[in-house]
Amino acid sequence: MRELRCIILTNQEFVSAIIEFKRKNRMPLPIGTVSGIDFVTTGDTVISKIKLTNDYNETSEMLIDATEAAASVVNYCLERKIPISRSYTKKIEVIDGQLTLVMTMTIDTSKPMKQQLLKDGAGRHK
Repeated sequence: MRELRCIILTNQEFVSAIIEFKRKNRMPLPIGTVSGIDFVTTGDTVISKIKLTNDYNETSEMLIDATEAAASVVNYCLERKIPISRSYTKKIEVIDGQLTLVMTMTIDTSKPMKQQLLKDGAGRHK
């Protein structure tokens, strides 16, 4: 049996996730205001193109690969206390034009579910 879970972000939430992730990891951010986002899917991977416009009306793009997008979204969720299990397989997809973190986990039906949740830490409360 497999469990599937999706977290769909608005474009504004995705941009916030990228900014937070880059700041947290001391990565440089380009100068400008976000003027658009495009998602390009090639095969199984998604490249996010964030369009920026500076004060002189010059445009540039910030390219975000699927790995950085996934790390940014996971960080964004964890900062907001949205639980994400380590045992999920995570992948970025575009669903209905929105960036989506798709998580799957294989569930061993030969063991009671409670044991699996405790092993994952999902059933523990702080």
